[in-house]
Amino acid sequence: MTILASISNLGSMNTTMSSSKNIVSVQNNISSNSNQAASQNAGLIDLNIFATVLGLIGIKVWVKIYAQNRIAPKFLKLFYFCLKPNRYLNRIIIMIPPVNLDLMISNMKLLLDSKQYASSELLGNFIISLPIVQKSIPIQINVHSLFAESLFGKGEYIRALKYFKFSLDLSFKYYNVPSNANFNQQHKILENEIKYKISQCYLHSKRSSLALSYLESISFGSRNLETHLTLARIYKELGRNKESILAFKEVLKLCPLCLEAINSLKEMGEDIETVMTISLNKQTNSSVINSNPQNMIDLSWIPIYIQSQIEIKRNQPQKSLTLLKKIENKFNNNLLIYENMAITYLYHDEPSIINSFNYFQKIRQNDPYYIGSMDIYCSLLKRRSLQFELNKICHELISLNPQSPESWTSIALYYFLKENVDKSLEHVERAISINESHSFAHSLRGEILLSLDEPKEALPSLERAFQLSKNILTARELVRCHLILNQMPQALSVAKAIHSLSPEYSKSMALVGMVLANQPEEREEARKILSQALVLSPYCTDTVLTLSKLNVVEGRFQEAIDILRKQLDYQETDLMHTEIGNVYLSKEMFDEAMSHYNSALEINPQYEPASRGLHRLDLIMKGIDPDQTIEEEIQNDNENMDEDVEEEDEDEVIIEGNNSIVETGDYS
Repeated sequence: MTILASISNLGSMNTTMSSSKNIVSVQNNISSNSNQAASQNAGLIDLNIFATVLGLIGIKVWVKIYAQNRIAPKFLKLFYFCLKPNRYLNRIIIMIPPVNLDLMISNMKLLLDSKQYASSELLGNFIISLPIVQKSIPIQINVHSLFAESLFGKGEYIRALKYFKFSLDLSFKYYNVPSNANFNQQHKILENEIKYKISQCYLHSKRSSLALSYLESISFGSRNLETHLTLARIYKELGRNKESILAFKEVLKLCPLCLEAINSLKEMGEDIETVMTISLNKQTNSSVINSNPQNMIDLSWIPIYIQSQIEIKRNQPQKSLTLLKKIENKFNNNLLIYENMAITYLYHDEPSIINSFNYFQKIRQNDPYYIGSMDIYCSLLKRRSLQFELNKICHELISLNPQSPESWTSIALYYFLKENVDKSLEHVERAISINESHSFAHSLRGEILLSLDEPKEALPSLERAFQLSKNILTARELVRCHLILNQMPQALSVAKAIHSLSPEYSKSMALVGMVLANQPEEREEARKILSQALVLSPYCTDTVLTLSKLNVVEGRFQEAIDILRKQLDYQETDLMHTEIGNVYLSKEMFDEAMSHYNSALEINPQYEPASRGLHRLDLIMKGIDPDQTIEEEIQNDNENMDEDVEEEDEDEVIIEGNNSIVETGDYS
């Protein structure tokens, strides 16, 4: 007699019968063609099974039965009767089938393979508590390791660490016994797997040194691709380049197509062609032996792409662009290439930020949910004060991937635009907590702190950004911070370091010239360097702005205007109109200054520097000293500093303004 049949019979009982007869009636309905005693026994057994099933199903079944309003009173009496101790209870326990441990472990592995980590953890809790597991050390090792993997999949890294370590300790105790010498190889494989998993737990817990110790304890000959690659990444992050190079070379021996290893080796100055030749020869020989053309590696594009990445890291954007365009011609609408070209145009000597903007828009048109470098695109939107567009992208990014640092840095930029620096800092800290190696997040944090006139607090963030990504953008922000702190030797050291990577790069030459221009005794040398940079690239925005401001400081107003007008003729932008307006304002040519400020606002009505310039001009024309007004505002409300204070402070450091990602280039 089945449980369902019992329930069906229960449902058909007459609701008017007395409680003492209900039980007998149920038993009579369950039994068929047998004596009354036998039917009662069978009924009781089924009722006990029914009670057990009810306990497993829980309240949900009770609610459904109660809702029917037909058998609820009798159901309660039956439930009470089933729970009472009786002579049939032992018989029910005997009927429960024995647990199949192998099947349970197999089910747990199946759940892990399906990435059903919560279900796997639930099942693992039952397996671990089985007495048979406690009696067998090999089974304990296996089960606890699987349970730890479930926790790791759920993101409970510290808890997973406990069970991985427990498995490793048991493994040492069991397999190191002389009687188990035959299992030595099996033990080593298992031990290495657990050590690698422990290292992953430590890495997710931001404890790289402990992760490294476990990885290094794996013998060199036993390290697989994942182990070598993880070691290489940690060594690189710690600045241990020699060990990192060796590890990346081992990665290429195992996987010649690992672009990360190729890129990193070239970045660290290795002759990657030699390493690749050895790896590819191995691959070719293996393919010939296997006679499988699918094992061959397509080299028609990989070297070009890798070289383009190396050129941009060497601050050679023009060379990188040339290579990327070759790939773009071969692979249409490739979003990764679009992203790389957008970034490369940011580094370019020519005023090419409009091109960066266009490539980012192409990415958004093809795939609105693309995340890579979207925070840099948002920085361009912030520069243009496009609050609505920035807000829209931030909402999409955070909805799409809240675990991406780009999502949080984009939100930080939005709040930075709204001048809510507390919220901005909060979100940029969130980005860093997700990925400490995200260079842009550190750079943005430094920029925000500089806006708060806290250069000392900003310096560590800007130094970290430069350490993670040595490019003209991170170098410029770091130099800017050193100049504000009046640390001229350090500023010059950073400028020369970035210039040494690309001696014929106009932007890096302009950076060196900017540092020298802040030292009166070195201004002649600065002018010489800036003139050379201008010859190298006549329309490099950085060079034009630096030289024009140097001319203003030395009272050469007409020369400054001539340089800026030439740039304006090449590409009319809100930035150039504002800079010319500033020069005319310094020269007290108010009509001309107003004309250019208005022209800037016609191009971009939300352009803040032009609005500030007009406000300053308005105060001067009314006979009010704008600097005195600013000082009074500071005294009245320290927390709401007018942005003109920043402009006044920046005048003390030549060419200090417009030196961030969002303020350097042109758009129109």
